Amino acid sequence: MALTDIEKKELAILKETATKAGIKFHPATGLQKMRDLVRRELAPSANSHILTEAGDISTEQSMLDAMEDKTSMEAKALRARINMPMLPQFQSKLKKEQNARNECGKLVRIIAHNNNPLQKDWQGEIITASNDLGTWRKFVLFDVEYHVPQIILNVMKEKKYSHFYTKKNDQGIITRKVKMLPTYNIEILEPLAKKELAQLQKQQQITLTEDD
Repeated sequence: MALTDIEKKELAILKETATKAGIKFHPATGLQKMRDLVRRELAPSANSHILTEAGDISTEQSMLDAMEDKTSMEAKALRARINMPMLPQFQSKLKKEQNARNECGKLVRIIAHNNNPLQKDWQGEIITASNDLGTWRKFVLFDVEYHVPQIILNVMKEKKYSHFYTKKNDQGIITRKVKMLPTYNIEILEPLAKKELAQLQKQQQITLTEDD
């Protein structure tokens, strides 16, 4: 029997829930089997004390809030997703990602000097760094004490510029050469006290965009 539109939506939500929780299933698994699988795998058990509330359920909550019929099968499926605990291994994965994100955004106090002669009049520069956790952008001022996220500092350490120079060979012929030199000299300073750092965080704007 063909599924109704509402049942198709419920099946899609159940598969999305299973995927988020790391539950393996065949793509062709039907609605009732998906219901049973998700219920069995995510049901509270004797180990429920190591489970947490569901992860990011903001999308599901927004969809549920927008529904007129809160008693529909689709609404029930969404409500079940919102109330489901996470599997321990899924919880661990999210915790590792959050720790990695925190490490990327950890503020480091530096003074950066720009070595590129073509940028000698620049007061600062927008530095961008990306990985699978997101994108960080920061306007970094030169020649003053400034706080930057660790991932931005990593990019700055690797950045180079083209330095052109001339060289005379053994035959007296002058040729133009190029070599790559570090764009910045970076002084890494001792971290400030927590109170001082909190004040600076209010003054310096750090923009982070999550890649969906």
